[in-house]
Amino acid sequence: MPVLTENDPIAVVAAVLPELQWQRLSLLRGQMEANCNALESRDPALADQLRSFEPETEFVLALRGTQVIIARLEGTAARVRPCLLSAEAAQQTIARLCPSGACTESLLIAGVDQGWLWDQAYTLPSAVPALPGHRPPLYFLVRDIEELWLALHLHDWRLMLADPRVRLSVGEDAVAQFERGLRASPQIPVPRVALSIGPQLWAPGTDLASVVAASRMPLEVELQNLMARYGELYAWATPGAIAEKIRSGQKLRVLGITSRYTTFLQYSMRDWLSAMGRLGHETKLVIEGDAHESHTTLCFARACVEFLPDVVVMVDHYRGEFGTLPRQIPCVMWVQDKLPNIFSPAAGAAQGPMDYCLGFGRLYLSQNYGYPARRHMEATVGVDETRFAPRPYDDAGYERFACDVSYVSHSSVPAEAILAKHVERAQSNDAKRMLAQVFERLRAVYDAGGVVTHRLHFERLLDATLKDLGAAMTPEQRDGVLDLFSHQINNAFFRHQSLHWLADMGVDLHLYGKGWESHPRFKRFAKGVANNERQLTTIFQTSRINLQVTPHGAIHQRLFEGLASGGFFLIRHAPGELVEGIYKPIWDWCQQQQISTDEELLARATPPVQAGLAELKQLLGFGAFEFGSQFMDVMKLSADTGFTRSAASIWPEYGEVAFDSKLRLQQKVTQYLADDQGRRRIAESMRTQVLERFTYLSTSRRLLDFIATELRERG
Repeated sequence: MPVLTENDPIAVVAAVLPELQWQRLSLLRGQMEANCNALESRDPALADQLRSFEPETEFVLALRGTQVIIARLEGTAARVRPCLLSAEAAQQTIARLCPSGACTESLLIAGVDQGWLWDQAYTLPSAVPALPGHRPPLYFLVRDIEELWLALHLHDWRLMLADPRVRLSVGEDAVAQFERGLRASPQIPVPRVALSIGPQLWAPGTDLASVVAASRMPLEVELQNLMARYGELYAWATPGAIAEKIRSGQKLRVLGITSRYTTFLQYSMRDWLSAMGRLGHETKLVIEGDAHESHTTLCFARACVEFLPDVVVMVDHYRGEFGTLPRQIPCVMWVQDKLPNIFSPAAGAAQGPMDYCLGFGRLYLSQNYGYPARRHMEATVGVDETRFAPRPYDDAGYERFACDVSYVSHSSVPAEAILAKHVERAQSNDAKRMLAQVFERLRAVYDAGGVVTHRLHFERLLDATLKDLGAAMTPEQRDGVLDLFSHQINNAFFRHQSLHWLADMGVDLHLYGKGWESHPRFKRFAKGVANNERQLTTIFQTSRINLQVTPHGAIHQRLFEGLASGGFFLIRHAPGELVEGIYKPIWDWCQQQQISTDEELLARATPPVQAGLAELKQLLGFGAFEFGSQFMDVMKLSADTGFTRSAASIWPEYGEVAFDSKLRLQQKVTQYLADDQGRRRIAESMRTQVLERFTYLSTSRRLLDFIATELRERG
């Protein structure tokens, strides 16, 4: 840009600050126009107002180091506009406000000055631990449009102005605009912190808290009014009427509530509602529309009154957490993860007469946290057979994914690395020794060709270690150590041992998932993260052999997806895969003899039943009455699911595809790499069972029947 000359009418500025090189602000008009074009997509009226704004006098600017100096020309005089917050000061302010280096909550800035604080706030990365991917909204208020007009010349704010995360309020009524915006958009979090630059925008006697409170009052009134309508809207909804509506096959309205901040639950809810739709029901999804939103109880109440659901479904959340869902209709929580909001006495106590659970953990939740077992339908996470199905793939897909053996998992960290991290965190040498000794005991089991899959085995390893060390632990410490070894360290041992066996064979092995490229031995097999939507089906189909290796049982969504896609799988054997074959004849005998307690079972056991109990003890390494739950309850759990909680009970082919040692794995890999017809036969047969029993469609149909039966029995 040209430097102003002495002949220019505004050269008078040079007399004020002669050491600076001054330029017309109008030379930056293009940047201001570009900003207005970006703003137009969200607020065309404000964009037009800024474009047409003409200041009463001309502005010039100059640089002093990193500082921008702006001066207003007033006749033959020049008045420098004070900069209240420089770029450096703005950076320091944000650093003090967000010491973690990330924006963790919503922020309001009143006043713009030269715009540096707005710029720093917007460019700061977002990180809300409880809501991955959430971008807390930013509220920017400015009273004087000239102030904003000037800042738009200085900054390239095209991204910011087009971003709905940024909530702009401009004008003398900026605070009133802000308050109206809060009332109009209850799904957008209110600001928790407010900063002001320049003249105070808040009216005397008011501040952020009072304005937010005022905006919330009519919303609270609306919420109470909506909830008061539930009685009238659901006057028909007796248990008998709901059961009859389900039983008669009438179209139901199914409301699904989930969040965009957890990808897996988002996909799971999508597939669940899709299945309900294919069953002929009308569905509605309540989910945040953008990354800066977070739904409130009012959002859910509005959805209920507008949609009038017959059933509400959620994943990993229950009705009591929301507080505003109608209690007259069934509300189902699909328990998919062991989360503290679910596994707690408060959650169990919050289960009302129309609350149902679906998923794993029925015995544990009912015995430890008071959940009603009769309203919990045990089920695994299903598969959407419309997304995971055999389909044509092109030559490029085959060339990229075809291999001898593939394995899809994010469990890439070696057991030794997991241990080292926790040893480093341990607060005493005694704790470090305890972790190391339990680890060595566990490693010895695997070195001897065994496996550890049940919590009782981990308890024995820990108890033996504590006895040797002469140490004791609190229940909380004990649970933490048991979870570490059973869910993390053992998980790595069990999975990686199979991969070591494969690596010794020299087969074409593909590993998909996070972190394999960093594994000391397996990095050469790493193929990156597979896209769940587009690539998994091709991987399952083009891999001659897929692996299912998990210590907690082969019955898992990943296996269902692979089989539904037409893939052939080898499964690492665990003792628990055979138990239902022993349970069923014992359970059938108990039903014939009307036996309902463990004490009756022990007292009346016939020789065949005693033989079954002995076989079970030999298989698991502990007796049927050492589970920690009543053995009758354990068997009933399997019976209620049709004995579909272990692989051998589901697939007659289990013995053909299971391996329990290095030798057996290598034999089966060699066998099936040479037997295309055998792979296809087994894959097709196993796929049939998945489609019949483990799709979202079949689970949803079974769930509705379960609810109707429970309601009718109650009525």
